[in-house]
Formats: sequence, structure tokens, C-alpha cells
Amino acid sequence: MFFCFTALLSPVIGITHGLVSMIGTIAGGFFMYHLAIFDPDMMNRFLLSIPGIPEGMIKEVSANLYNDGLKALLTAPMKGIPYKIFFVEAGIMQIDLTKFFLMTLPSRLQRIFFLCLVVGLVSKIFRKSIERYTQRWCFFYVLFWISFYCVYAFFVMTKY
Repeated sequence: MFFCFTALLSPVIGITHGLVSMIGTIAGGFFMYHLAIFDPDMMNRFLLSIPGIPEGMIKEVSANLYNDGLKALLTAPMKGIPYKIFFVEAGIMQIDLTKFFLMTLPSRLQRIFFLCLVVGLVSKIFRKSIERYTQRWCFFYVLFWISFYCVYAFFVMTKY
């Protein structure tokens, strides 16, 4: 969530960092997609080795891609499911990479721009406070994301 932090200090720089982050995510995802084509079992074992990715989550992504096709990518950011699972499952299903990429862009962009917009709005409202109490804002920013991911982990573990 580095791009959100920089959006707190400068919304334009935050969006720029978000776009760079998105490029890195997509590059890594393409690598995972290709590995999944060649060794799907290894990639599923890899996903299961990542904390916070239970087997039920992988099965849900697989079912969503199978039932909804690439439309499943547009709702992915709202479900809180790590996008790397979509890359692996798309590789296993051998979904056309060009179509997958074209649907990935709006999916990833909506998350980045939404978060940067919200954080940029907070930044604009609290600009003087942020400038005056930067260390406190940084502390609460880190505390917010730690709390967010603890709550997220609790709900993920209870759902799956």
C-alpha cells in the first residue's frame, strides 16, 4: 500500500506509484500465468503456501472464472481475493492471455484509482494537519493498514 501512502502526501505521485505497482503486479502475474500452464500442481501448492490463501479461495476463483469467464475479473477487487490467484487459475484454464490482460487493466485500475482518490481526498481535507504532524499521520497510517489486514485475515479465515 505504498502508493496509498504517497497519495496521502501527493495524490499525483500516489497514482504514479500505483501505476508502477500495477505494472509490476501484471509482470509477476504473467510469469505465474505461464508457470501455471506448464505445472499447475506446483503453482497451486505455491498459492497454498502463501499465508491467507486457503484452498477454498482458490476453488472460488476457479469457479468464478469457469462460470463468469473474464467478467469475474471486474468484481475481483471488491472480493478481497489476491489477484495472483486469478493469474494462476487463468493459466491453468489456458484463458487467452490477451483477453485476460485487457480485462486485468480495468480491474487493477479501479482499485488503484479508488484508493488514491479516497486517500487524496483525506489529504486535501487534512493537508495542514498532515504537514504539521507528519510523524503521527505516518504512525496512524501504518496502524490503519495493520488493523485492516488483521480484520481482513479474520474474515478470510472465517469464510474459507
